[in-house]
Amino acid sequence: MNNRNSILNFFRRLGGWLARPLVEELPLIVMGAVALTPHTYLNTFWCLQLGKDWTVEVLPGAWHATAVAVLVSYVLAALVTWLPGRHWTRIVAYLLVLAAGALSRFLVYNFKSLLTPAMLSAAIETTGSETSDFLHTFATASGTVMMAKTMFVYVLLAAAALWLGPRLARWLNRRWVKVLLLACALPFVVHGAAKLWRAVRPVESINAFDDADNIAQDFVSTTICSVRCVEMMRGEMAVALEHALDVGSDPVALDEAFDSTTVVLVLGESYNRHHAALYGYPLPTTPTLNAERDRGSLTVFTDAISPYNTTSITLKNLFSCSSIGHGEQWWTKPMFTAVFSKAGYPIHFWDIQRDFKMAGNVSAYAMTAYLFDPRVSQALYASTNDQTFEFDEQLLDDYFAHPSTGERGRKLVILHIWGQHIWYRMRYPDEYARFTGADIAFRRDAWLDDDKRQVIADYDNATLYNDAVMARVFEHYAGTEAVVVMLADHGEEVYDYRDMLARDHQAWNEAEAVRNENEIPLVVWCSPLYRQRHPQMAGRLQQAARKPVMNDDLCQLLFPLAGISSRYAINSRNPLSHAYKPGKRLIYDRVDYDSLMLHSTKQTPTPQKP
Repeated sequence: MNNRNSILNFFRRLGGWLARPLVEELPLIVMGAVALTPHTYLNTFWCLQLGKDWTVEVLPGAWHATAVAVLVSYVLAALVTWLPGRHWTRIVAYLLVLAAGALSRFLVYNFKSLLTPAMLSAAIETTGSETSDFLHTFATASGTVMMAKTMFVYVLLAAAALWLGPRLARWLNRRWVKVLLLACALPFVVHGAAKLWRAVRPVESINAFDDADNIAQDFVSTTICSVRCVEMMRGEMAVALEHALDVGSDPVALDEAFDSTTVVLVLGESYNRHHAALYGYPLPTTPTLNAERDRGSLTVFTDAISPYNTTSITLKNLFSCSSIGHGEQWWTKPMFTAVFSKAGYPIHFWDIQRDFKMAGNVSAYAMTAYLFDPRVSQALYASTNDQTFEFDEQLLDDYFAHPSTGERGRKLVILHIWGQHIWYRMRYPDEYARFTGADIAFRRDAWLDDDKRQVIADYDNATLYNDAVMARVFEHYAGTEAVVVMLADHGEEVYDYRDMLARDHQAWNEAEAVRNENEIPLVVWCSPLYRQRHPQMAGRLQQAARKPVMNDDLCQLLFPLAGISSRYAINSRNPLSHAYKPGKRLIYDRVDYDSLMLHSTKQTPTPQKP
């Protein structure tokens, strides 16, 4: 009997101890459970609007997310209850809940997504000017306004909870109430702990951080996964820098016929090719490119895509000699610029997005650390820009004034421009504000209003300015033996088929999102002298124009245009070769682009004027 009583007393004390946070900090737990699950309520709203079955579409995910949120809130409540300095601990706990609620709502309301490794990596690598552009874009966005209104209500509720908590605790401190609270909370806490463990544990085995996007479906789990996955990128970056310059002992040969060739690579930004007249857009956004195509100087690749919709991971793959379609990781191969350097090409790299304020203090895995690591810069680049600029033509002016532009002989010039990087109105001077919202009147989609049509017009103006930048490049090299390759890192959504601006990091398996965010322009311009000295190239380019390509294999196009032979120049990956056999075009490391498009039930055509 005594043993039985002892066991019962132990469980009573344990139950009382576990119930204490529920009794004394119930408002904190409830607020935390609500604040950390914004996507649940938004998904419920969408589900009801679309007439879908809520129990199938939303309930399972809502149960998992709420369980994790209750677990985290319970742990905070327990710390408030059991730690000294209770008043200040409670205030800190409420501030943490409010901050997490604000961040999760900002992401969900603006991007329809929780925090992902791609987002976190992009945020860490974002330069000061890009941060300013981001804040300028989203400070007054409808999702941000909705978040602010919601959080204002939450702040009022938090203030009320701080005042009400101790008074409510006196009423809750009854045996039957504590038993009821514990019985209700225990399933959430246990399931939340199991869900959180299952969500976090697999991160250790992920080789590329983008693979973790789908592991967790709640804010807390996703945030933990994202942090741990980005941390893994440090290791990848260390390996990448070891391989970046390692071309090996194999010879790199240069065809003597190319000893005076200038190869110019123009890297655009956020270029949705479906807003280019060159690809069928109804507004005249690319007069120069159209004219050069009609003149026979410009080859237009019609089936080029990017494997990602973020700059950092795209450029890491683009500069590496690796190939996603052939199962190779970007950090295991040298940069294509190292091959050019060994072939005797001086390299001049002008990057308008380079963040000089962070020089010497760049995160170990940032894109700029890969491209401008001191070892890479010293070994590969003959010259680089030493300042940034507001507009792309200013970058051109700076490079064209550099002494290297007048030097004879071969060279590789890389120009990384702003392109159509958000915020679009900031990407072009006033004299290029040709289009207005009125010019977008042919778009009659229900989600468009005057303000959104103006945003589309701004994007089209940025595309027009991009065309003027290319005109300057063509003009500068018209009298030399030069070949110019222009492509983008990724595309962009500009209210094209839904009420969405920028890029959606969760729509990797939606054909229409992929069409706008991953299909990119790729063009090759040959100067008259280049065509004269290498007449075979024009025919090979035209034959390659309709072949499927992905920008991670860009080096396989550049090598033959520059006359370079190397073990990294592989004929089966070279679209100019008759032996070309494209690998599977995987986007986001998991989706076969061609299969996705083949089985898509809906293809939104490029908008046409009526």
